[in-house]
Amino acid sequence: TLAGARLEPGALAALGELASLRALSLRSSNIADGELAGLSRLKNLEMLDLGETPITAQGVPDLRAMRSLKRLALPRAVPEEAVQALRMELPNCAIVAN
Repeated sequence: TLAGARLEPGALAALGELASLRALSLRSSNIADGELAGLSRLKNLEMLDLGETPITAQGVPDLRAMRSLKRLALPRAVPEEAVQALRMELPNCAIVAN
């Protein structure tokens, strides 16, 4: 878990090397929209918690490639339209906004 972490730009790039990672909590961290693309390399990730982060609708398209996700928590700031579109792209993923 990196919940609450103050991450340096690019800090998540190294996580892409952790191929067996199944769960990651970035809740309350300062992860930015532009850093989500690096997480798409985590092909076995099943749970991702982005609740209470500054992620916006601009970051949502990068999450579409994460087909292994079964549970995803997004911040409330992400508009419902973006959440619904992501649900269509990831039908096997339970997506909550909190």
